[in-house]
Amino acid sequence: FTASKNTITSVEGIFSGCSSISDFDSEIFANMPKLQSAKESFKDCTSLSSIITDINPFDGCTNLQDVSGFFRGCANLQGSVPVSMFNSCRKVLKTTNSMFYGCEELNGNISVGNEDTTSSEASSYQLGLLAECLSLTNTSYMFYNCKKLTGAIPWDIFYTKSVEHLYTQLKDVSHMFHNCGFGTPTTYNDT
Repeated sequence: FTASKNTITSVEGIFSGCSSISDFDSEIFANMPKLQSAKESFKDCTSLSSIITDINPFDGCTNLQDVSGFFRGCANLQGSVPVSMFNSCRKVLKTTNSMFYGCEELNGNISVGNEDTTSSEASSYQLGLLAECLSLTNTSYMFYNCKKLTGAIPWDIFYTKSVEHLYTQLKDVSHMFHNCGFGTPTTYNDT
């Protein structure tokens, strides 16, 4: 598998339905520059109870377009949603629908990025989860039934610096946060 990382374009459903998997290597798909789809990779891995707070499974996946249903049905997955998860594929990511659908034990938050929107220095900032993902078409059901998420919906989840580059491709955000444990967006303080 490691020897093929430079040529693999899809890992769709690779572990789907493997109910005995309880943990995974957080860098399993990292540095796969041609990977385009990780759709339903861990779908219905009901014993998966990893804490995902500090993982970045898509680091170096610069062509990744589809992560729909990636952790769908992983009811025991825990932790906060890593805000840096899509750093490598922001320019090409198209669909995240149902990514965490039914992850009922996801018990952390979705962090706000730490980007200084007044600075031109780009060396030490972190964008919000889906910020600048301008090719997105579908985020529906992304966090559906994530009942234990804490905090609030981050103000910068769809942040973009330029009015010229709005989310014109985004067509479906239905039920994105349906039945989640929070509901109020955090506010941005410009003080």
